[in-house]
Amino acid sequence: MKKRKFIFIDEQELKRFSINDIRHVWLSSLLFQTAKDRGYLRVGFSPLSRHLNLNVSEYYKDNIRYFSVDSSENSEKVKQLVLSVLEDAKKEKVDILLFPEMIGSSGLVDAVTEHLENYYADEGEEYPSLIFLPSIWENHQNYVVVLTRDGERICAQKKQYPYDGPVEPGQEAAIEDIDPDKILYLIHCRGLGRIAVMICKDFLMEEYLELVLQILKARLILVPSMSTGEYDFKTHANVCEHSDCCVIQCNCCSAEKMIEENQRDKLNTIGYVLKSGKNQNPRYMNIPSSGIIQITKSKLCREGGCEEACLFYEDFFFDKNVG
Repeated sequence: MKKRKFIFIDEQELKRFSINDIRHVWLSSLLFQTAKDRGYLRVGFSPLSRHLNLNVSEYYKDNIRYFSVDSSENSEKVKQLVLSVLEDAKKEKVDILLFPEMIGSSGLVDAVTEHLENYYADEGEEYPSLIFLPSIWENHQNYVVVLTRDGERICAQKKQYPYDGPVEPGQEAAIEDIDPDKILYLIHCRGLGRIAVMICKDFLMEEYLELVLQILKARLILVPSMSTGEYDFKTHANVCEHSDCCVIQCNCCSAEKMIEENQRDKLNTIGYVLKSGKNQNPRYMNIPSSGIIQITKSKLCREGGCEEACLFYEDFFFDKNVG
């Protein structure tokens, strides 16, 4: 008889959180057969470019200052950058690929889907099994579309908590004008456990993080961001370590446009990676699992240049018995 694992979620517990619905996505373990065979999972991310422009509109509603975002100006450039990163990720045998927040578009989703659907893989030349595309800001929603390497759409996770702060240097704070849908997607796959996507501010909300860690018992959290570095993602990642949950946070290099030039050095850290849990045995890793790995821009980027379409990745122990 096969052993089966269950997760019990008390719906009464959910009432104290701001989420109304948990939707479960079940993936075939065959999707990560390569990771299973080699014994580790490779997770990559790209901060893409410092040369992307967000057209931000600010306005008042009920005497409260809000902003909305239009990233259509970047659509063709972002498409080329994403496709370039996908090629590098294929060569580097990345299993899960993450992109940052706010710079995506529906056209990008269509283009990448078509590209994946029309690709015929040679042996050892596969795209990442899961691709978390740049989040899309449209119609008062900020959401991440998740695709498989075959172009199948898995889900679209929406942001639940708006950014609240300046969106341009020297300006007063404004609230991101999004309408949360109060739905959280939990992605299940044997060997990975449970995966959640928490877009930027969502990861920094203690109550929401408690739900994902303590009630849903996620084992991997992906955090796409467009952050000025004012919020401490590192501190919240430390909380995840106590729950045996790994974290990958990816910022966007173009977030520097939101702050004064003399403060941009703090954005030299472009992401954080946390390897935690009893399964993240250091002997399987290039870097020990204790502590948070700080991902830093290249020397060229730190000095004001931009390589564009950079790919960073880390390896995680893959345990086929984790459900």
